[in-house]
Amino acid sequence: MFGCIAFTAGMVRAGAGGYVLPFAEPYLNAQGTQSLPYQPAVLAAGAAGWALFTLTAYRKSVKTFEALGL
Repeated sequence: MFGCIAFTAGMVRAGAGGYVLPFAEPYLNAQGTQSLPYQPAVLAAGAAGWALFTLTAYRKSVKTFEALGL
């Protein structure tokens, strides 16, 4: 459940980013190679955020599983 909430929050933040930082939208949504230095950096930041949320959800699930004492 935490993963779904974290993913939804991330998508909302990503969508709101176009309104909060309107100058970044032409660089991130551009076709071709003119914005190539920016796009992998954003992709890497997204992958790092995904890994962080996944690790957090994993740790929380391990604690919950251990608390059940199966």
